[in-house]
Amino acid sequence: MTHHQNHLIVCALALLMSCTESPTTNNPFDDDASDETQVRGSVSGSVVDRDGTAISGVNVALLNDSIVTGGFSTTSNTSGSFRVPDVLRGTYVMTFTKADYRDTSFTISLTIGEHKTLAAPVRMIFQPLIARDINGNLLGDVSKVDSVTAVLTGDGIDSTAPQVKKLSWLPISKRFTGAIYTPQDGIVWNVAVKVYAGGRMTGYASVPFDAGAANVVIPDFDANNAKPRITISAPAQDTAFWGSSTAVKFSTTVADTFGGNIVAIRWDVDGNGQWDTVLTSDFGTAISRIISSGHYSAVVQAEDNDGNVSRDTTYYTVAQVHAVAAGWDHSQILLENGTLYVAGYRIGDFVPGRYQYFTHIMDNVKEARSGGYSSAALKKDGSVWAWGLNDNYQLGTGDNESRTTPVMIAQNALDVLIDRNYILVLKNDNTLWHCGKAISGFSGESPTLKQVKDGISAIRGRLLTVLNDSSVLFYNMTRTDSVATISSAHGAFVDAFSAESFFSLYNGTPINTLSMYSPNELGQMTNSLILDNVTAYAFNGLSMPYFLFVKVDGSLWGSGANCGRFGDPTVGSNELKSHSIDQATYRILSGDASQVACGDMHSLLVKIDGSLWVTGGNNQYNQLGISGESKVWKRVDVLK
Repeated sequence: MTHHQNHLIVCALALLMSCTESPTTNNPFDDDASDETQVRGSVSGSVVDRDGTAISGVNVALLNDSIVTGGFSTTSNTSGSFRVPDVLRGTYVMTFTKADYRDTSFTISLTIGEHKTLAAPVRMIFQPLIARDINGNLLGDVSKVDSVTAVLTGDGIDSTAPQVKKLSWLPISKRFTGAIYTPQDGIVWNVAVKVYAGGRMTGYASVPFDAGAANVVIPDFDANNAKPRITISAPAQDTAFWGSSTAVKFSTTVADTFGGNIVAIRWDVDGNGQWDTVLTSDFGTAISRIISSGHYSAVVQAEDNDGNVSRDTTYYTVAQVHAVAAGWDHSQILLENGTLYVAGYRIGDFVPGRYQYFTHIMDNVKEARSGGYSSAALKKDGSVWAWGLNDNYQLGTGDNESRTTPVMIAQNALDVLIDRNYILVLKNDNTLWHCGKAISGFSGESPTLKQVKDGISAIRGRLLTVLNDSSVLFYNMTRTDSVATISSAHGAFVDAFSAESFFSLYNGTPINTLSMYSPNELGQMTNSLILDNVTAYAFNGLSMPYFLFVKVDGSLWGSGANCGRFGDPTVGSNELKSHSIDQATYRILSGDASQVACGDMHSLLVKIDGSLWVTGGNNQYNQLGISGESKVWKRVDVLK
């Protein structure tokens, strides 16, 4: 083989070897220089004390979030000199640590292959230190936590250069551990533990301790508590607003306690997943939006300049009032979506201010009823629920213990009527059931519901108690659809309010004519047509009877003593008359009335637009659902 041929073979082998050589590994700090990753640099310098004397045995390290501690490190020699070799390009925190010396650190950057020599010696301050263990646990979501750091300040530590220690982080146990070093001559210090995720501080806890502490235990804290704290201040949780559409105001409070600055507030006011409003300043500014009828969630999001994001959510309803009911000293509001709200003494334990404002109590309600100190509700599934005073077994629970929350007493019901002393339930098989105090000539006392009649098609309207002696009035209870009366026969006062002498009612709907007999002191009766074209009415006869009537033109009328119950102090008489009522009627409002309810000394009005209004000469039990008294109609805008 010729010399030339040998030369060709050697070149070919060299070329083959170069083609099959393993590819170089990309530098983790250099995303765009794959052919330069094997070129490394170094950092050199020296360490001295305050007097310029060389310090040996100093641990020198270059730290980066992408490498473990000691990835690039060395120790100073007897002359105080050091050289950290084989350093990849990047930005590092260069740290100098030695027992009995104050830690020193600063940031340094190297380019590819750069061999950097520090321009001046690094000075470390001699300071005898005491090691103290530090440990604690994180709560909440820690899946993104990448490091935990302790920052020490206090006696003997330069306030401009606090001691910073990277602690060991154990993600499975959610625990962090490590050591901090306090000066021997100090007394009081503070350690701040900072949690980092994705390069951002997301958690923070600060604990003071003194020289007597052998170690420092950090109370458990949420790994994400350093995010902006944002709270929706309006609308409040589970509030309701009236109408088929209405203006709703939205506002929030926000704080970023741990050094970040809020840069944006975003609002999704109706929960559709789209940001409706973005605020980049004046973050406390309230916004207002027209919201149509429905049930909504409002979401607010705060963002700070550290990239942290926090949210808060509240739920609210925009709905018209479907029905109102009033007892002696409590009120009920039923919205068109079946949500029931109560105010006042709606229970039997008589705790003042228990329900100062209308408060959500049930959902999926079809009808709401009040009587005396007790209440009942018919749900859409046919179940009947009762609560309140139970001194006469009127709740049908089998005992006479009052109930502070609703209890189910019947199923398969079509309607329910409640009185001061008993409950009647009409079931879907046309049977009528009774519980509570005996009704003379009708049913004896019964602690649970028992069947008393069959073949009953309806119990329309509401049950009226005229006296506190179980005198009652029913509508359309018989098979022939006529009006039946059950009373305890107390003479003219009872008869004056019986079906025959009180109403000329309807054979269909609406009520076309309403007539009333008014008793005088001798119990004699006179017949008089007082109103016609009546579409809705309410009555209270517990002690001081009065009526409210709504006519087809939306006008509101009242009869009986006013005393703040008419919502217009200039109308009628304010003289209360026990168990009797004036024959005169008074126009209270010219239009817009839809439904009414009468309590003992308070009234509720629903207008055509679905808004709720209240009035009363007494609000001792917060039955108006507002603060203070109001003897004129006052709109209740929000349920809480």
